[in-house]
Amino acid sequence: MGDTMNELRMYVEHLFEGKVMTAELIELKEEIYGNLMARYEDLVASGIDAAQALEEAKQSISSVDELLSGDGSQEADSSNQSGATSADEDMKGPSAPVLPQPETVTTKASTTVKAHKKLLLVLAGVLLVVMIGIPLIGVAMGAILFDNVTDGDISVNHDGTSLSVGKQGVQIQDNDDAIVVSPDGTVRIDGDPADDLLNMVVEAEPPNAYMGTSISDSSTLSALVSSLPLGEWSTQVDTSQERGILTLRYGSVLDAYDSEFIDAALVYDATAIFACMPEVQQIQMSLSESDETANVDRYDFSRAMLEEQYSQKLNGDVLNYDTWKALKTEHLYQGGFVEGILDAADRD
Repeated sequence: MGDTMNELRMYVEHLFEGKVMTAELIELKEEIYGNLMARYEDLVASGIDAAQALEEAKQSISSVDELLSGDGSQEADSSNQSGATSADEDMKGPSAPVLPQPETVTTKASTTVKAHKKLLLVLAGVLLVVMIGIPLIGVAMGAILFDNVTDGDISVNHDGTSLSVGKQGVQIQDNDDAIVVSPDGTVRIDGDPADDLLNMVVEAEPPNAYMGTSISDSSTLSALVSSLPLGEWSTQVDTSQERGILTLRYGSVLDAYDSEFIDAALVYDATAIFACMPEVQQIQMSLSESDETANVDRYDFSRAMLEEQYSQKLNGDVLNYDTWKALKTEHLYQGGFVEGILDAADRD
């Protein structure tokens, strides 16, 4: 696998030879590399010889010029697709209408975001035309749909806009409130840069040193709570209520922190405690900010609810680097995930 990764990396580097590597192109290069690796792994899993799978993966994208211009693949499509003319026109000029956004998404139109979406649209077209050979059949409701896609699923996340390719076709949609980590490590949410608190959530390693902590071990429990992103503001750790219930109080959290960042830290802390403490079935959290100490937000997190949202048992099995990273990137960072959990846990 190491040789394959190196060869695909060198191939992608070759595709970008001579290009001025802006931050946008660096991100696109990483996404293409990830797609080629996923393509290779899917082909090998289907029984194709590793060498052949490598060649097919490389042949799936032969040039990035089409991705950057958006013109080559569209002109090729228009010559043999009688029903694709209007779709091609939508994708070419600056006068193209903005695709409708899902009702749950607040549109934040900017030149950068539109450019990112265009790159994803073009990437979707090139991937399917070259890799699968499926014709474009239309543009509707913010998604480009193709029939009869039979290859393995492909997914791309580009600055909060997600693209998925699978048996249902290609779908592109905004990921409002998503936490986006750029290749250079910059963290953003809704396009806004993260503060120290959200960076702590993103940079947090799995707390495996506290795996199996007993609810009766007060010193280790206090150390666990203190090690988490909100631990600095912990004012009370109480296990005196019913068995399996942990009560945490956070006071005078800096009001400079964005509420979305505090919300993400609350859900992360609850997730970490459930994973480390198998006896805990419910966590009662209360939090006040420094500018309004009398205004207290209260939440009840249940183990069953969080495990349902993560589609994963929260125990020692998740306290390794790969699984912990997947919990965060595939769930915690996704738009609406944190908000949905807090809405369910809210006691006010």
